[in-house]
Amino acid sequence: MSILKMICLFVIFLIIGFAIEILLRKLLRTDRKALKRYGPINDFQKRGELFLLIIFLFILAVQVFLKGDLWFGSVLIYFVVSTLFRGFIEWKYDRQSKEYIITLVFLIFTILFLVIIKYFDVHN
Repeated sequence: MSILKMICLFVIFLIIGFAIEILLRKLLRTDRKALKRYGPINDFQKRGELFLLIIFLFILAVQVFLKGDLWFGSVLIYFVVSTLFRGFIEWKYDRQSKEYIITLVFLIFTILFLVIIKYFDVHN
């Protein structure tokens, strides 16, 4: 996929993602927290996400050392696991904000975007 097509696709997904967020926030009647900086809900989430990151970096280092390159799937797996963990913590400890729904919808949306970028390479 050419760089121009990838940039166009990225911009389209950003616009669609922004529209989905606005729609979800109106349907769920939640505050707009997108402009605020992300912060963990509690210390357990902070430590859990740090643990996942350390494990991911270790696996990544081993992968690069043994194979000499990155595997797209390992990055995708880390993203899915860390986002699911974040969504679970939001559901468990901050259920009334309904942020977990938005987090999980954006997980699906981002996976869809990555799959399109990776596997549906349109040459025309």
